[in-house]
Amino acid sequence: MLNENILEKIGINKKWLDPLNNAFNKYNITDTKEAAMFLAQTTHESNNYKRLEESFNYTPPRLYDVFKKRVGSLENAKQLCLQGAEAIANFVYGGRLGNAEDEGYKYRGRGIIQLTGKSNYKKYGKKINVNLVNNPDLAKKNKQCNRDCIIILAGERLQFTCLSRRCEGCY
Repeated sequence: MLNENILEKIGINKKWLDPLNNAFNKYNITDTKEAAMFLAQTTHESNNYKRLEESFNYTPPRLYDVFKKRVGSLENAKQLCLQGAEAIANFVYGGRLGNAEDEGYKYRGRGIIQLTGKSNYKKYGKKINVNLVNNPDLAKKNKQCNRDCIIILAGERLQFTCLSRRCEGCY
């Protein structure tokens, strides 16, 4: 379905060609609109498959812009930024998405879909037979995990507006 020319046009390294095509074949993804939707979402989430882990190295204005509802004010964003990336992630994701209060950083966004939250690590890890809860870094390091997680999402035949909610537990 995909070729090097397509990946080049959308800014994805050709090393992803075989994993993506293999996954599309494995899960019988033949609809070009569906494939395009997932490529659009994953290239956005992962900066064209270059950013496989959410960093939480924000400036206060950017933190406030991205997580306005959670942070509440620019002043709160300034205070959080002084505490560092782990504190920011724990504040933003702690106590939700299946995380304990101090697990937001541990289960931050990883992989080409930016899988986020302990509940999603558990759900999708189980589907691909990889213990992502005990080994969360596998969500970014393991090409099979990246390939299978995205295609499992495709296999669920989600509507476009539901994709972010599935990947990250939010919209």
